[in-house]
Amino acid sequence: MSDTPKIAGRQPVAVSLRELMRSHVNLVRQSRFVQAVNREFTDADHTGKFATAIIGTYFAPTRSFEFCNAGHPPPFLYSADTETWSMLDIKAQERDKLPPNFPFGIDAATEYEQQSEEYR
Repeated sequence: MSDTPKIAGRQPVAVSLRELMRSHVNLVRQSRFVQAVNREFTDADHTGKFATAIIGTYFAPTRSFEFCNAGHPPPFLYSADTETWSMLDIKAQERDKLPPNFPFGIDAATEYEQQSEEYR
């Protein structure tokens, strides 16, 4: 018997997540993908288990990092120009507008908002 989590009567969760990634790989906006991952994780019956994640895309034409945060601490960004790391800090007024960014597996109905950080 396999240890791979499986939704009753459905394929293993890893297969579902791989298919979701393939269908969203070329999209700048990740919020629908993050919501779908959350639903898959919640439906997998991980009783009492959850996961945090940051899922994002760097979009070169606008030099912006578009991302969704699912209960994860802020990401660190590396600057090759200065060879330094810095924490991505969302301004307090923007943070107050965002809905709770619950980890995957807490609430299947969570709607994740996309955030953006531009680099000039």
